[in-house]
Amino acid sequence: MAVPPEHREFARRAEDARLVDPMPAFEALSSATGVPVADITHLALVRWASAGAGTKPRAAAGPS
Repeated sequence: MAVPPEHREFARRAEDARLVDPMPAFEALSSATGVPVADITHLALVRWASAGAGTKPRAAAGPS
């Protein structure tokens, strides 16, 4: 799928984010709290989405 010019910076940042593995942090939190990794991961996505991160992408916008 071609990324429209106004969303290329967001696409670049999304691609760059693949260089970071968030799972060790979720696994450590799970180990410390007893909350399953899947639940923590889902919570993180829900909080990100409910903060408006996925509503109207702007050029060079996205989660920081």
